Amino acid sequence: MRTILLYLFSFWLTGCTVGTPDEAAKSGASLVQNAQLVLPLDSTSSQHMRAQYLPDPKGGKDYLVFQNKQRLLFYDLTTNKIAFSTTYAKEGPDGVSDSFSFYVKNTDSIFIKSPPFDIFLTDTSGKVKKKYALDSQKDNEGHTFSFYGTVASMNEVNVSGTNFYFLRWPDGFDKYFSVRKQPFLGQLDLTTSQAKILPVYYPKVFQEHHWPFIYSEVGIVHNPAGFVFNFPGSDSVFTWRDGETTSYYAASRHITTPIKFSGASPANLEEMHRPIIEQQCYPILAYDPYRQVHYRFAWHPHEDLSNIDNLTLIYTQKTCSIIVLDKNLNIIGETLLPRDRYFTKYWFIGPKGLYLSDAHPDNPDLNEDVLSYTLFTLADKAR
Repeated sequence: MRTILLYLFSFWLTGCTVGTPDEAAKSGASLVQNAQLVLPLDSTSSQHMRAQYLPDPKGGKDYLVFQNKQRLLFYDLTTNKIAFSTTYAKEGPDGVSDSFSFYVKNTDSIFIKSPPFDIFLTDTSGKVKKKYALDSQKDNEGHTFSFYGTVASMNEVNVSGTNFYFLRWPDGFDKYFSVRKQPFLGQLDLTTSQAKILPVYYPKVFQEHHWPFIYSEVGIVHNPAGFVFNFPGSDSVFTWRDGETTSYYAASRHITTPIKFSGASPANLEEMHRPIIEQQCYPILAYDPYRQVHYRFAWHPHEDLSNIDNLTLIYTQKTCSIIVLDKNLNIIGETLLPRDRYFTKYWFIGPKGLYLSDAHPDNPDLNEDVLSYTLFTLADKAR
């Protein structure tokens, strides 16, 4: 049960705000629907699989890597076919548990993340080259290094230089994940195997509310300026550098009602989920290094409460738009997506642009026998 809880949790940042709604209205960049990428499914794959684009300079090929239970599938984007796959054991000397996510730095350095304590360095053979066990470590103040993954952070870039960054499960949460004042960003030195907690804290104002977990998940983005954090329950995104945080206005121009938070603990799961349906949410921020822009996904308010116990279905029913931010986190455009066409929890970025999964359950063109993505390219309306 705790493994499940590790995925559901809350936090926030403060700082001065850069940008305004009026500046957002002046934007002109848009995302334009382009070609489709269609990949075959093997006998055990499903449509809903997390993907990571992987350029492979060593082998001269580009791959799209999918996780399918205990396997990673490497699709060759030249042939659009599975080039090879890697299967990971659950137990034994090369066991990585049966609940994990991944980050591929290259084909020789694949990081398997198995909450709450283990990070494994592997390669395409499936053998564990090194295990980083965080359960034996604590910082000078006695903080632990247990970690977790979230919906918002599924596509985070964990490795920068010789360090692996992770979202730390802080000490001291109540039943509904209200936050105490604890730092949340962990750094693991891959050379020395030593971990430390960076001084990124939750502000006091965040502790005064009870937040539905999807609002309070965090996504970590690395761009040339440093760390950028995205919180689904905020109109802003935040940078952190040398202990200083700055907020940048990054809300949808299609939504005028501010997000409201409860001052009381929810009495049941329905009260926890209701705000996620009725209000907006910003679950994803992604950095596009090829065009030096960011994409922030906005899920709009939705009135239908009939599927309050099925959050995945709720996500597909909410209208979605994608806000485009430049490298300095200024809004330069926003594109409203058609309803019932894209499953926006699944996406990736490649040299050609942003790819969105076509596997929406109500998509009239859905082909359940393939993995299908629509490519969106960046255009400037002012041209």
